[in-house]
Formats: sequence, C-alpha cells, structure tokens
Amino acid sequence: MTNLEKILDNDRYGVEANKIIEALFQAQLLVKRQLDQGCVPQQYQMLTTQHQAYIAAQTVIKNYVSNKVKENAYDVFL
Repeated sequence: MTNLEKILDNDRYGVEANKIIEALFQAQLLVKRQLDQGCVPQQYQMLTTQHQAYIAAQTVIKNYVSNKVKENAYDVFL
C-alpha cells in the first residue's frame, strides 16, 4: 500500500482527497497557461504530456475515492 492509499483510506470525510485534487488542478492550470503562452515544439510536447498526466491523476484519485465509498456502502449492507 502506498502512502497515498493510506492517506485516502484514512480520509473519512474527503478533506485530504479534495486537497490533493485541488493541488493537481492548480498545477494543471499552470501548465495550461504555459501552453497558452506558446512554446517550442519539444516543450509543447512535454507540457502537453504533463497536462494530461495531471488530468489523469485527478481521475485516479476521484475513482479511488468513489470505489472506497461504494465498498463502504456495501459493507454496511452485509
């Protein structure tokens, strides 16, 4: 289990998950601003990949939390 998994598993009210998602979103916005300002092709490719990675990371966190909620809801019915 990774540190991130431990943090999310112990995050009962979603506070930490929201902080992480917000930090990723802010980093994504910074990269987007750099892309919007224009850059050389090599830098463009690197920034585009980085932008996509931030989006993917947010999705992973949201899915992990969503699955955790579903598991907890299922446990209540057992």
